[in-house]
Amino acid sequence: MKKNVPNPRRRLLAEQVVARSPRSVQMYAAAREHYAGGVVGANVPVYPAPVYIERAEGAYVYDLDGNRYIDCWPGHGTLMFGHGNVQVREAIAAQLEAGWAYGYPHPLQVAFAEKMKSLLPGREQFVLCNSGTEAVHKAIMLARAYTGKQKLVKFSGTYHGTYDQVILNVRAATHESLPLPVEPHVAGTSVAATADTLVMPFNDTVALEALLPHVADITAVVTEPVAGYGLFAMEDGFAAALYRFCQQHNILLIMDEVFMGFRGVAERQADIHTYGKLVGGGMPLGVLATRREILDICTRQTPPLLQGGTFSGNPACLSAACAFLDLLQADPSCIDRLVHKTSVFANAINTYCQSRHYPFCARSAGTAFAIFARPQPPLVPADMRDSNGRLMDELVLRLRLAGVILNITGIGTLTLAHDDEVMVALLAAFRDCLDATMAGDPAGEHVAAN
Repeated sequence: MKKNVPNPRRRLLAEQVVARSPRSVQMYAAAREHYAGGVVGANVPVYPAPVYIERAEGAYVYDLDGNRYIDCWPGHGTLMFGHGNVQVREAIAAQLEAGWAYGYPHPLQVAFAEKMKSLLPGREQFVLCNSGTEAVHKAIMLARAYTGKQKLVKFSGTYHGTYDQVILNVRAATHESLPLPVEPHVAGTSVAATADTLVMPFNDTVALEALLPHVADITAVVTEPVAGYGLFAMEDGFAAALYRFCQQHNILLIMDEVFMGFRGVAERQADIHTYGKLVGGGMPLGVLATRREILDICTRQTPPLLQGGTFSGNPACLSAACAFLDLLQADPSCIDRLVHKTSVFANAINTYCQSRHYPFCARSAGTAFAIFARPQPPLVPADMRDSNGRLMDELVLRLRLAGVILNITGIGTLTLAHDDEVMVALLAAFRDCLDATMAGDPAGEHVAAN
């Protein structure tokens, strides 16, 4: 992706953001005294200041100055039924009355597992934790305990949380040698951990042959059904070949569904599945699901696999998770409807941009979408580097002024609270902001979505 550089248009847009959200600007100045970079989350637009949220409802969030925004990244992708869903809120409130941090077993742990099995046949046993990162980490530890091997394979352009062994090659690049050179995505990554990771190109069946000299040391392959911020769907042929390769060489296949789980994408066969985000109903929850024989063997070993943690399976989070699963069971077609809505939105963006020859496009995968500052969607993760970061940065700023919040990477998710009225306003805001971005309109004179 091309480096963003300051420019007069960007500065003028930033001045309008400051004028529209002065209390957010003030809060950001205070936060920078306490937190590195002034924020505690990733991919938060910080120029000229983040949006500081006071409350949220349905498809909207409201900042400290009372501005309303259509939220295209609700809870970082953790909400399917919108902000403040009544059933989820009431379930949490009822549990808070009874207690929220027992530290002991409780009935919701059993209820959650039973609900998961009813929705996801074949998932036999679970490990509960508090985030997607932790779920993937535990899956890798489980694979090592089960196979007795150490090395891990991940794919370039995929994201599996912030654990040292997987926070590598998140931004894909092309190389001639296989496995690919390891590229840490963040500072402080353990060199020892990266030495046990092999990185391969995604969706490349032929490239799997390069792993043959290493199979005696590979404990697991971790991947996603849809990869990275570019939403690259795993191809059927690659999925089948990868599973077959793992079965032939005593390697466990970990399917990381932390982001794409419950979003209506194709189910992929694997030995271990991990979940997060949506499954928690907006509360912090990570889930590992696998076959009984894998967990049974590992819990009987000495030393055993460590499953628990202080907050693992706590009643407050599981009350929200159970309410979320109940909502899915009560309305089995809700995911399909949301998938359709997301597809229609992405197609509308593409039609509009193509009709005007704008260098923007969109792609959807399940209930997620991605906006790209390039004329055509990227074919492989490495193509993401060719996107125009300067144009995307300007579009995100203009959308904010128009009353829409979009993740700075261009990825977004919709909820069932994004009804027809919201979608009409959202598409209108996108069209206006795309027009203004391409026209070089420094005043950003477009109609706000609120």
